[in-house]
Amino acid sequence: MIALEKNIEGLLFYFGDEMSYDDIARYTNASREEIEQALSVLQNGYRERGFELVLHNNKAKFVTSDSTSVLISEIEKKELEGDLSKAAQEVLSIVLYTGPISKGYIDYIRGVNSTVSVRNLVARGLIERSESVRSNYSVTHSFLESISVTEVTSIEGYADMRAKMLAILQQSKKES
Repeated sequence: MIALEKNIEGLLFYFGDEMSYDDIARYTNASREEIEQALSVLQNGYRERGFELVLHNNKAKFVTSDSTSVLISEIEKKELEGDLSKAAQEVLSIVLYTGPISKGYIDYIRGVNSTVSVRNLVARGLIERSESVRSNYSVTHSFLESISVTEVTSIEGYADMRAKMLAILQQSKKES
């Protein structure tokens, strides 16, 4: 059972969003009952931590706990007011030139977890989840307006940079 709990934790961190019990079952090959038991154990284990596991409508999601919400709110406010961090700039560039792209591939390209940067860029209205594929991100119209273009293909050198980045992604997929 401990291996299943670890796998569920890993999935929730990897996807960085809520997951349905059905999706968890699909990835872990565990039964519904095993998943519910593992999620219950995990939820109890996070009760006194800085984040907790919320289970609602047959979905699971990690969220910050009430005890850290004031701190997190202050940080979010500062992040939204200031310039983009280097990490956020990297994520924005990746989404611009390879999007729509999943958070998993953003993390893969950068070699680190990009949850905070993605969340910051979404909150600023610079990137959004694609409507067709829920876990893919693309730049917003607001971002394009902020750089005075109406479509990404209008950016000088866009086609060449996109082709290079997609070629690198394809090569890395073949190698892994």
